[in-house]
Amino acid sequence: MSLSTQTQKRLPKIKAGLLKGLNYSQIGSQCGVTEKTIDRDIYKWLNTGDFETWLKEEWVRLHNMIIHENPTEAYRQVTKILGRMVTRKVEAHSIEEIREIKLSWEIKDERINAKDKLQATSRAE
Repeated sequence: MSLSTQTQKRLPKIKAGLLKGLNYSQIGSQCGVTEKTIDRDIYKWLNTGDFETWLKEEWVRLHNMIIHENPTEAYRQVTKILGRMVTRKVEAHSIEEIREIKLSWEIKDERINAKDKLQATSRAE
């Protein structure tokens, strides 16, 4: 999904607003649009994959600043982030396993029902 021309024009202000900690309404005011428009812009930006790239670049930039000022705190923050990422991957993996088990069960259940119906039909004849 590519971003519209209007979204691309607003993106620098959206990025700056996010870095300042502004909410969508405040960013929208700066861009001359509604909060809902900013929400849609960010949603589209997320779906392009560019948001994740920007977020990683910003994180590295900020991390480089903090690591020189307070290396212990930088280490703690990286550890927290990595812990969350691992947890999310495990949760996502577990959800996929549950879906696979459910799908397998449903397929197996359908085969059993089909087999029962076939046997019932055979008995009736």
